[in-house]
Amino acid sequence: MKEKEVSSKYGKLLKIVLIILAIAVIGLICVGSYKMYNSYYIVTGATEAVSKFEQAIQTGNNITTKYKEFTVIGTIEIHDIDFKYPILQENNVKALETAPVLMYTAQGLNNEGNSVITGHNYRNGTMFSNLNKLSNGDYIYITDNTGRNLKYKIYNIYEDNTNENTYITRNTEGKKEITLSTYNDNNNAKIIIFA
Repeated sequence: MKEKEVSSKYGKLLKIVLIILAIAVIGLICVGSYKMYNSYYIVTGATEAVSKFEQAIQTGNNITTKYKEFTVIGTIEIHDIDFKYPILQENNVKALETAPVLMYTAQGLNNEGNSVITGHNYRNGTMFSNLNKLSNGDYIYITDNTGRNLKYKIYNIYEDNTNENTYITRNTEGKKEITLSTYNDNNNAKIIIFA
């Protein structure tokens, strides 16, 4: 009798464990599928926005295009990390969740002075997730809404865990420069890239 009771209790416990495992596996599959879909959605939307912007440049039309409800003022491309996104004019939380934004510019994209482009690090390969893979000497290509495409060479990469923001309005001594900014994977410091 005792063996039967132990066996019955063991069987019930095994069923509970299997049910919990099944729920956990289903949960992991759902989370993974959502992340894959979200990454696909972000990259596909960005690719379409860049294509629409490039078509406007080629046709010579008024180069004011929209991505979702935001104004596209340029594109950013980095071959070393297979990155090509629109740059948004609006600088707010919702825009920043959508694509890289122009946080600051001295005189406009591809003009003298510094222009700061910031974006989210979603840690999933989209947006600015792969900036940490760049090195000094890599190139960043910026196309502005006049159709000019300039190549910028990265010359300084660092992390900053202070609230120091002098990199934004730094003196470029009349040179055309860009700065990219995002948070690192631990979200405890900013990755700053000068080019």
